[in-house]
Amino acid sequence: AAEARPAMMDLRYHVVSFIAIFLALAAGVMLGGTQFNAQKYESMLHRIEEQQAQLRQENDDTRRESDRLRAALAHRDAALRELVPRLVAGRVAAGTRVAVAWCGEWESRAFWGDLESLLRAAGATIAVRLTVPDHLRELPPDLRQRAIAYFGGTMTPGSRETLRWFVRGLLSGGYGQLLREVAAAAGIEVEGDLSSGATCLLLLSSVRTPERQQRAAAGELPEVYLADAALEFQGRVVAAEPEEQEESFVRVLGRRGVPTVDNVETPLGQLSVALAIGGQSGQFGAKVGATAPFPPLPHP
Repeated sequence: AAEARPAMMDLRYHVVSFIAIFLALAAGVMLGGTQFNAQKYESMLHRIEEQQAQLRQENDDTRRESDRLRAALAHRDAALRELVPRLVAGRVAAGTRVAVAWCGEWESRAFWGDLESLLRAAGATIAVRLTVPDHLRELPPDLRQRAIAYFGGTMTPGSRETLRWFVRGLLSGGYGQLLREVAAAAGIEVEGDLSSGATCLLLLSSVRTPERQQRAAAGELPEVYLADAALEFQGRVVAAEPEEQEESFVRVLGRRGVPTVDNVETPLGQLSVALAIGGQSGQFGAKVGATAPFPPLPHP
């Protein structure tokens, strides 16, 4: 899809050019209509018709090229989906339990089925899936005191403190009931087992709205708090985002030493996620700042 963008931009340019030509000619007619004779009008209309025909031809050519590129990309991705599971088989250590945290605006999670299957093929277990809102609700005082008693350490009450406790309990295991109470009070959606613990945190981040972009620039998103907590408690953390998001946010987490992937909905992006969970480090994908398209493949 990204490769078809230049063609679409060319089409927009031609449409805008045609509108500008038409408006200029119309203005000329209005301002100097008395100076035009029938022959000049006919010549002017003929030029407009020629330009319209040329634009229609260019539009048709652009549409055909876009269709060709979409078909080529679809074939490429289909081939990669067949190949990638064979490349990742056994690349993740046995016993790796992954907690997946969805953060931000996700219009579609259609790629999740492919990613989940790939991670299982690599040897990982999906322990739990979380949907973490940007603005967590404040914990009731009694629940906060219980969290302090179990996890120790206090911070300013708020999202950072809550998520730090949540990650600590998630990585440690054995705090399932308390974590469910914290999640329910804070507004975190939970699917799966919170009791058995996790060895890796996979952050799936989408930054689309201006508000989220501003908060991302200030480092005030749940993804940041989750990553910082996982690093503090020696958990493996990997961050990924969609390719269609033009500006990369996960690079911010990459500067903390977190492996990142900027095209998680693509087969190559999912390959990178699996290998990063398996231990590879780096900034992978197609956007500015990526160090490689995907991690190096270890020899069998």
